Amino acid sequence: MNRKLKILPFVILFFVTLYGFKLTALADESSPIINPFNDKDQVITGKAANLTTVEAFVGNQELKLRTYNAETGYFEFYPSSLLKAGKQVKFIFIKDVEQQIVYQKVQAAPAPKKPIVNPISNKSTFLTGSAEPYSTIYITINKKISSIKLINSKSFKMNFDPLKAGTKVSVYVIDKAGRKSETVTVKVSDKIPPADPKITTVTDKSFSIKGTTEARATIFIYKEKKRLAKIKTGASGKFTYMMPLQKGNSSFDIYAIDAAGNKSKTKKVKVKAKKRPTKKVLSAPVVKQFPELARGCEVTSLAMLLGDAGVKVSKMTLASKVKKDPTKYKVKKGKKYFGNPYYGFVGNIYTFKKPGLAVYHGPIASLASKYLPKRIVDLTGSSFDTVKDYVAAGHPVWVITTSWFRYVPSKYWTTWYTPHGKIRITYKEHSVLITGYDKKYVYFNDPMDGKKNRKKPLKQFIEGWKQFGNQAISYY
Repeated sequence: MNRKLKILPFVILFFVTLYGFKLTALADESSPIINPFNDKDQVITGKAANLTTVEAFVGNQELKLRTYNAETGYFEFYPSSLLKAGKQVKFIFIKDVEQQIVYQKVQAAPAPKKPIVNPISNKSTFLTGSAEPYSTIYITINKKISSIKLINSKSFKMNFDPLKAGTKVSVYVIDKAGRKSETVTVKVSDKIPPADPKITTVTDKSFSIKGTTEARATIFIYKEKKRLAKIKTGASGKFTYMMPLQKGNSSFDIYAIDAAGNKSKTKKVKVKAKKRPTKKVLSAPVVKQFPELARGCEVTSLAMLLGDAGVKVSKMTLASKVKKDPTKYKVKKGKKYFGNPYYGFVGNIYTFKKPGLAVYHGPIASLASKYLPKRIVDLTGSSFDTVKDYVAAGHPVWVITTSWFRYVPSKYWTTWYTPHGKIRITYKEHSVLITGYDKKYVYFNDPMDGKKNRKKPLKQFIEGWKQFGNQAISYY
């Protein structure tokens, strides 16, 4: 067969197909087009052949034709409340003598998108956001509902008095078809710094800094740029910082940061100098070391100090727990070797039948701190005026002094060789709890005889106390 004849049917089929498409296109152009519509739009648009009469009905009620272009066939019916979801709309298209009827159901529009609500704080005086135009915004604050009608804008704004931090503001939208959006809830953030902390008067006889600030804030206390404390307050906003006595005219910097991270102004607190009374005598517990503890004056005096602070612990418990220096006593080539009381208790604490001596401030302060964590102050090396300051403020002071309560001549002193170096010691050593003073006397509880507020000449007592390096411990 001729090759051209073979190709011919395909060519004919192509043109027929093409012609068919043209016919279809022409037919589509002559058919009316109704654009999708829903109950939110409440308006109908479309296109018919030119010079066509267009009518629309919902039931027996006719919709009003707002726009019709005879040349293009574009039509638009007025917005109508008749266009409810599910209703049938009857369209009648008349051209020349031909009439075409088309039915189309009113679709239900989707619910409006949830509104956009901008953040607010307790400094804000208005709420802003955006939502679907022609919708109504409903805003709930503290159970009170307000509404805003949007017309030609999608933005909204509502004024109000500043709200308390943490207040919840709920916003939702109802569109013109009556559908409700999801609710958006924003929480009023805290942008207002807390007020300056209120501090009670601090003197050189105060063992604490007390004050109030915003509830659940954090207090920061600094002295000479060094942070001393970071204290979280509770619902009351009250706080207490325990501390050793401070010198008059020294100062602290104190500020608060609230739960939202807002910082208050820094408040400078100056320590007020307060005149020390010329006489002060306290009533502290008294404990006798004998007969159980032959050499236990240091732990017995500590038991009295802790008892004054409200901690009940026996002298025997303290004797068992105080750090020990296990070095054995020996004499070699005329030199005496034994333990170091600065390191731990030397020898036997329970009996004079075995060698022993004492323990000094370091191990005692360490032991005391186990019962009063962060409240023990080692005053060793300070002047006796510092001891009197603590007594004047109401706290007794543990000390190491001589058993004569006065200066002990050098002939009663000897040198020991210890694993921690050479040390000068005397068996004329004793520990008491200082409970008072006046111009002439020092008062103390003596574990040796169990006497309360025993007194000795102040000047002589200080001379013996200084021979042991001004050892002293108290609490705050």
